[in-house]
Amino acid sequence: MNGTSSPIERRNQRISARLRRIQGQIVALERSLAKEPEFTVLLQRAAAARGAMSGLIADLMEERLRSLQVIAESDEARAEVAEMIDIVHGYLI
Repeated sequence: MNGTSSPIERRNQRISARLRRIQGQIVALERSLAKEPEFTVLLQRAAAARGAMSGLIADLMEERLRSLQVIAESDEARAEVAEMIDIVHGYLI
């Protein structure tokens, strides 16, 4: 390979890095359960992991919607896709 990554490879690397961070958050949650089972610490770490996962889901959905927006045949269809992106971000993030 010539050192350049395809867009799909870059996307997969970005997603993998995010998943490793989420995995780290889950491990920290599990570790805190064993060491310091204080409710607020557990809740805070669980909420952080959930937020990270929601952000990932929103980004994946946005990526798919944007790909549909590119092939949309009318301004109205493109506007509807843009509206859906806003809804996804409002609901998941």
